[in-house]
Amino acid sequence: MKRHIIYNFLIIGAIFLASCGSHNEFKLKPNDNAFAVVNYAEKGNLHDYEKATVKNITTITQTAFYLNEIDLSLKKTGMDEVLNQGASFTFFAPVNDAFNNLDKATLDKLMFNSNATLLSKTTENHIYNGIIEIQALTDGRTITMANGYKAKVTVKDGAIFINNAKIIGTNRASNGLVFAIDQVLLAQNN
Repeated sequence: MKRHIIYNFLIIGAIFLASCGSHNEFKLKPNDNAFAVVNYAEKGNLHDYEKATVKNITTITQTAFYLNEIDLSLKKTGMDEVLNQGASFTFFAPVNDAFNNLDKATLDKLMFNSNATLLSKTTENHIYNGIIEIQALTDGRTITMANGYKAKVTVKDGAIFINNAKIIGTNRASNGLVFAIDQVLLAQNN
C-alpha cells in the first residue's frame, strides 16, 4: 500500500513538472491581454516578437491597461475609426507612463483642454501608413508619418528609438504592427 502511494505521488509530480514547461519561454495564452509588452532588452533579442495575436490595432489599445491614454487620444480624435479600416498601419503607441512623464502644462494642453487640432496632430504623429517591420527600423532612417511628421530612427546599444522614444515592446495586429514606446511624439510647435 505504501509503495502504491509513493508510486502515485511520483507520477503526479512528474505530470506537474512536465506541464510547467521552461521558465525561459514566453508564450501568449488564450486569456492573456491582447497586447503583450515584452522588454526585449531583458529577453535578449529585439527582433523576436510575438506573432500570435490577431486583434486589430484599436482592439489592442482598448484592452491593454497600459495603453489607456493613447486609446483615449484615439477616441477623442476619431483616429480609432481610421485604424479600424482595412488598411495596414504601424502604430507607435506611447504607454501610459509616457503621458504621465509629460509636464503638466503639456498634458493639460493635449488631453484636458479642448484643443482637438493639437491632440489630432500629436496622435497622428504615431501612425505610419503601411507596415514597417522592426528589421527595417535602421539607424539614420527617417519615417514620414501619416500627417507628414518626420521621425528619425536611432539604434543605440541594441535599442531602437523613434526620435527620443525607445521601443519597449511590440505586437503584430491583424491590420499592422503596434510598437510600444516610452515617450509621446509631440507635435511640432506645441
